[in-house]
Amino acid sequence: MKYLFVTILIGLLGLSGCGDADDATRLNTFSSLTAIEITAENTQIANLTSTQLKASGNFSGLFSRDITADVVWESSDQTVATLSNDAETRGRVAGIFPGTTSITATVDGITDSFSLTVSNATISSLAISPLTTTIPKGLTAQFQATGNFSDATSQDITFDVDWSSSDPLAASVSNAVGSKGLASALAVGTSDISASFEGIDTSTLMTVSAARLDSLSISPADPSLLSLSSRQFTATGSFSDASTLDITNQVTWASKFPTFASVSNSAGSQGLVATLLNGVTTISARLDGVNAATGLSVTGGNLATIQVLPAKSSFIHIDPVIPLQMSAEGTFDNGARDISDQVTWSSTVPAVATISPQGIVTTVGAGETEIQAVNGTVPATTKLTVVAATFNSGTLVVRPASAELPTLAKGTSLKFTASGQFGDGSSRDLTSVVTWSSSAAGIAEIGNSGLGKGVVSGLAAGTTNINADFRGLDSDSANLDVTAPSLVALSIDNPSPSLLPGASLQFTATATYGDATTQNVSADVVWSSVDSSVAIFDAFQSANGEILAVDTGSVEIMASLGEETDTLTVEVP
Repeated sequence: MKYLFVTILIGLLGLSGCGDADDATRLNTFSSLTAIEITAENTQIANLTSTQLKASGNFSGLFSRDITADVVWESSDQTVATLSNDAETRGRVAGIFPGTTSITATVDGITDSFSLTVSNATISSLAISPLTTTIPKGLTAQFQATGNFSDATSQDITFDVDWSSSDPLAASVSNAVGSKGLASALAVGTSDISASFEGIDTSTLMTVSAARLDSLSISPADPSLLSLSSRQFTATGSFSDASTLDITNQVTWASKFPTFASVSNSAGSQGLVATLLNGVTTISARLDGVNAATGLSVTGGNLATIQVLPAKSSFIHIDPVIPLQMSAEGTFDNGARDISDQVTWSSTVPAVATISPQGIVTTVGAGETEIQAVNGTVPATTKLTVVAATFNSGTLVVRPASAELPTLAKGTSLKFTASGQFGDGSSRDLTSVVTWSSSAAGIAEIGNSGLGKGVVSGLAAGTTNINADFRGLDSDSANLDVTAPSLVALSIDNPSPSLLPGASLQFTATATYGDATTQNVSADVVWSSVDSSVAIFDAFQSANGEILAVDTGSVEIMASLGEETDTLTVEVP
């Protein structure tokens, strides 16, 4: 079984025997592959407006996690735009004066930058949505303001407008940070909800009805979830006027047996269920004396032991320091799976290395420390030795090598790796820290950020050279031949699709082409499971076809590529 390891965030980690370096389609379990990627709805905003930026931490090409609240945000020119690092508005950038500034997000030495332009456009008109809404007394409704500007652009400015209500006794609307535009239905009647920005005003009608809540429903209904996992539940209200509303954030949630699973009532995470131990509980929602409940079966076994990976490791300490990611593997009744986001991390000697709540290690100086991971009463430790070492020029190697001349079908991808030798005699995986290039970008392009780091995508028939650069030192070229045959069939390969709850199973998708060639396309197909209560494609490994069994039953899984699909039935006894 291939364990679900979370691997390294933009770091250098080398271990002997960590997979076949010559296999460009196999992810090295211990490779230190990571980056931060900043995303935004707008790369340009109007002066005096703002937008929310998001930082995603990409973990070794396996998964991406939102780390907006963990990074430190900065603007290179604060006369153009400023960034918030306050808890409620972290990552929100505000335009101060027309111009361009570089936005950076940094955590534990890992940085990404984002170019933001503040235009001199002025507001032309405002629109509020929803246009009209009817809300039962005692509930809330979220309004959104969209600004249309003189340069023909439009932008969500819900956070930037001033909100008001014509009849605050019937309905109030919030101007508080964190709840801008949230209206509360206070008494039966009507009120105009207004938004104002730079002299432009608009409004919409909100009606507060006397409709009673007749019933509640919770989804998903009677699900099964693995222990030490989470899932969002929703509550829908049905009212006496035949209307229905999503009231997930307004009900009071409860778990009958919180030892097995808890459910959140905290702002921003209402209805989020976190499972703990094997067992059965009931998740309930209550509002105005109306109740609803659904069963929840927690499967997959209880946590017995934790192993911190990599174990007893030595890491390079070079300037500048390149952080790396530790992972925690939990052993359960029916197998092992990654629980890195379910443990508390610590380092016994911070002068050697520190570790963040996300398991990101930053080396400080040469020496030894212990990295600890704890979940409840289950602890685990591993020794970490930090050594000073310099890179040996001329040792940068790219795989697959030139002599191998790999072939890639148009529309599919191939993972390249880079490694190098250091002064302490070790060989380290450098895939995530080199700069990749393709000599013929029209034939094949190679990613240099996030999940696509080192991943080549075939675009057209032809041959290209793949190169890697580490601090100005180039590698030998690796040739790649891209073909353009027609896809004629897709098949899922696994001889024994049966596994116990909590166990995982790796599937392989193989494409057959018109020229009689075949190719492993597991990373290129879209994997899906029709019943997540029986089995799921885990978020960490879904791109590669690794499935996790959840509960007893039979489920059909599917792989799709282009116009071709294949299905397979998985049995969980």
